[in-house]
Amino acid sequence: MNNRHKALELRLQKMTYQEIADQIGISRQRVHQILTGYRPPRWWENKKAYKKRHSKTDVGKSQNRQYQRRYRNNIKILVLTHYGNGKLRCCKCGFKDIRALSIDHIEGGGGKHKISMKLKSDGFYRWLVANKYPEGYQTLCMNCQWIKRHENNELHKISDNCA
Repeated sequence: MNNRHKALELRLQKMTYQEIADQIGISRQRVHQILTGYRPPRWWENKKAYKKRHSKTDVGKSQNRQYQRRYRNNIKILVLTHYGNGKLRCCKCGFKDIRALSIDHIEGGGGKHKISMKLKSDGFYRWLVANKYPEGYQTLCMNCQWIKRHENNELHKISDNCA
């Protein structure tokens, strides 16, 4: 939990700024800035200049990739947990490894739906969050998805008599 969440939680417990500062280990003034969302004047200009300078270096590019990876992974965890009935696992078999978990359209036709929306893989997760988690989806592991596709004859490109 970051300082903002800690400060908000402690403020809801009717603690003073000084008590919060002592507990978190930051200044009372910084607690006030965190809770009120204060930004110094023209902070965006400094941020833009820093990003422009930093994004051209190898370290900056690497840090940006890591940040984007964490951001996408957090959204994926959020969505999979929601559609996994509050748990990060397959709805059918209980498999827990996030590398093999994905969203399944309960009624089928997920590929056509994604193509019609023209979204990339992580864009679909963001779309689900932005649309307030619409009904008709579930979290399944890839084994359960392939079994479901086979049972529902959704395998269009693969025939049963392949060598």
